[in-house]
Amino acid sequence: MKKIIWSLALVIMAALGSCSSDDGSAPQSREMKYEITGNYSGEMVIVYSDEGGNQQIAEAESLPWSKSVTIDGDVSVIVLGASNSVGNPGNEGETVLLKIYRGDSVVEESTVTAISDGYMNFAMTYEFD
Repeated sequence: MKKIIWSLALVIMAALGSCSSDDGSAPQSREMKYEITGNYSGEMVIVYSDEGGNQQIAEAESLPWSKSVTIDGDVSVIVLGASNSVGNPGNEGETVLLKIYRGDSVVEESTVTAISDGYMNFAMTYEFD
């Protein structure tokens, strides 16, 4: 009787292990690119998500700025943010364009304009399907 139960258990495990939820579609790329462009003349502090979804800080003395990362499969949301540096802001009316690419396609983008004294601060997120 024990042999039958063990045999049945092995057959069930083998059957479940061979099942696939593959719907035939190829997985989408998790190759991401962050890009910041514009005519903003001040120094910027940039926050972006790394491969593991952790927020990292970078500084840019001038634009354009970009960073490419491959996001881990268990990360559900990434972020890209930009702010003026305290010591060297830009000028009122200057603009910054933030973009997040997935593969070669832009999946999120937004423009922010510096307010009086050249200050600006903006962040956006992208959620994986």
